Amino acid sequence: MNKQNGNGNVVFPQMKLDELEKNRGYSTTMKAAWKAFFNNFKTIFKHLWPYAVGMSLVAAMYVLLALRATTADTSVTDVIGMVASYLLLLLVAIVMAGRTYMLVNEKPFVWNIFRAAKLVVAELVVVLILSVVIVGVIFLSVPATGSVPEVPQDAMQAEQMRMVMVKTFAMVSLVVVVLLLLLLPYTYAVAKYVVDTKSKLMQLVWKGYKTGLRHWGYIFLTLLLTTICLFFVMLIIGLPLSVLDMAVRVNDIGVMNGDPSGMPGSIGVLTFFTAAVTFFCYSFLSVFSLFVMYYIYGSIERRVKEREAALGADKAQAYGSMLSMNEKA
Repeated sequence: MNKQNGNGNVVFPQMKLDELEKNRGYSTTMKAAWKAFFNNFKTIFKHLWPYAVGMSLVAAMYVLLALRATTADTSVTDVIGMVASYLLLLLVAIVMAGRTYMLVNEKPFVWNIFRAAKLVVAELVVVLILSVVIVGVIFLSVPATGSVPEVPQDAMQAEQMRMVMVKTFAMVSLVVVVLLLLLLPYTYAVAKYVVDTKSKLMQLVWKGYKTGLRHWGYIFLTLLLTTICLFFVMLIIGLPLSVLDMAVRVNDIGVMNGDPSGMPGSIGVLTFFTAAVTFFCYSFLSVFSLFVMYYIYGSIERRVKEREAALGADKAQAYGSMLSMNEKA
C-alpha cells in the first residue's frame, strides 16, 4: 500500500488504513472507520476540497431554486431551473463519488467516475421499482372512489378521512421500512463493487446479495450505529439551514395570506451561502460512511474465507474418517 501503481491513483497508496480483511464486530468496524477518517483527514481534505466546493455550490443553488418553486407565484422557469439544477447536482455528485472512491481503490479518477455512474443508474432503477411498489400500496390502501367524500360534510366524514390518511401513511411507512431492511445486504455488494475493482455489477446483484444476507445482523447493527452518530452531527451542522428554511416557508405562507413580507432582500444570498457551507461539511461526512462500508466489506470477506476454510477442513476430516473406516473394513 506504500507503492504507487501504474494506474495514476496516487491517493490510495498515501492512505494509512488498518488491515482490510479482518473479522470485526460492529463497534470495532466503527472505530476502524473513525480512525481511517481522522488519521487521513489532511489527505482527504486536500484530495476532495475543490470537488466538495463545486458540489456544495450546485446543491445550494438547487436548495434556493427549490424554495422558490414552493411559493405561490412559481413560474414555469422556476420549475425548469429546479429540474436542471437537480440534474446538474446528480452529475456533480457522480464526479464527487468517483473522486472519493480513489481513497479506497487503486484505480484512476475517470475509471472511478464511470464506476460511480453505473452505481447511480442501478440506484435509480431500484428507486423506480420501490416507487412503483409504494404507489401500489397507496392505491390499495385508499378506499374505492365514492366511499369517502373529497370534501367532508360533517365531523364523522372528517374523522373517516383522517383515518384513511393515517392508515395509508402507516401502510406506506411499514412497506418502506421492510423494503429498506431487505435492501441492507446490498451494502456489502456496493462496497465490494467499489473496493474490488475486478468485480462486475451484474454478478453482485444476486451473488453479492446472498453473501450480504448471511451477515444481515452485522450490517444492520453497524449501519444503525453509523446512522445514529451521523444523524446528530448532521442535525447540528444543518441547524442554521433548517432555521432559515422554516423562516422562509412561514414568511411565504404569510405572504400568500396577504401579509407583507418580513424577509430582508439579502435572504436569498444568506440562504445560498448557508446551504453551501452545510453541504460542504456533509460531503466529508460521506467519506466516513464510505470507510464504514469499506470495513464492513473487509470483515465479511474475512468471515466468508474463514467459513470456507472451516467447511473445507470438515470435508477433509470426513473424507479421512471414511478412508480410515474403509481400511479397517
